[in-house]
Amino acid sequence: MISHGTHKAEVLSSTHIRVGDIDVPFQTQNMVGATISVLSSFGGQLIFLEQVTPAMMDEVTIRNELRPKFVMPASGVVTSVFGPRRDPVYGGDEFHDGIDISGQEGDLIYSIDEGGVCRIDQDHIYGIYVEIDHGNGMKSIYGHLSEVKVQLGPIDKGQLVGLMGNTGKSSGPHLHLGLNYHGKYLNPRVFYGKTLMMLGNSVTALEESLV
Repeated sequence: MISHGTHKAEVLSSTHIRVGDIDVPFQTQNMVGATISVLSSFGGQLIFLEQVTPAMMDEVTIRNELRPKFVMPASGVVTSVFGPRRDPVYGGDEFHDGIDISGQEGDLIYSIDEGGVCRIDQDHIYGIYVEIDHGNGMKSIYGHLSEVKVQLGPIDKGQLVGLMGNTGKSSGPHLHLGLNYHGKYLNPRVFYGKTLMMLGNSVTALEESLV
């Protein structure tokens, strides 16, 4: 399967695909398992961008429509990914509605984009957390903080939000980064290039085992 935004493309041959009534040149890619080739239009032609899994297609479509340019919220590596996983605290299966980025207590946490701080709160899951509204229905959540460094109101991209901590349901110091688009949680990794968001060894090994 090939995707161009919200459109499906029909593979005609190893060199051409059809989107709607338009035939365009295409260089076939090595397809592994149930991956999808994501294409974008440049100069009237569809250009291969990346391969993703079917579960990531909603995020890819949103990313291609909104084209946000998020910065990294912390300098650590991703140690737990979005989606089904084993609960690291209580055991059993759960759905992880964000990603975890490792670090040390007190590491600096930054806003991924400009917007407005709309919530500063604490609960038994996220611990101390901050929620930022970026407009267009997109919000980001920063969980397990040890200290908040912002107030309700406007915030700049890259501005200090707080300090990394171990509050709430947490097995060690880290940042929980969540993305919410019109009430639906998204996989934050889809919105970052591979060179920006580094994966920890456990995540890399897990993903390689699924290929």
